[in-house]
Amino acid sequence: MTNDKKKFTPGPWRVVRGDSGKANGWNIESVDDVIADCSEYPYYAIAQEADAHLIAASPLMYEALKAVQNDMKQIGTLHPDTDYLVTKALSAVEGKK
Repeated sequence: MTNDKKKFTPGPWRVVRGDSGKANGWNIESVDDVIADCSEYPYYAIAQEADAHLIAASPLMYEALKAVQNDMKQIGTLHPDTDYLVTKALSAVEGKK
């Protein structure tokens, strides 16, 4: 699925152990570049690895939500609460208010 309106770096993204220059940490990388550096500090190491995996999954989750939204437009409607959450999440990614 493609969306020419996307402004973020295309996926897939992956999590790799990196070196931020300050401390070892987790990097989120695309094929061509480092997307984010989740530097590891002693008190937050576990959360930073989990955050890195969540961030790396973002393009895939975006595509999944777009597919759900498109499918439901063709075959019916989502539960209002689910429709609201899907629309709100996609709007946030797309920079809409």
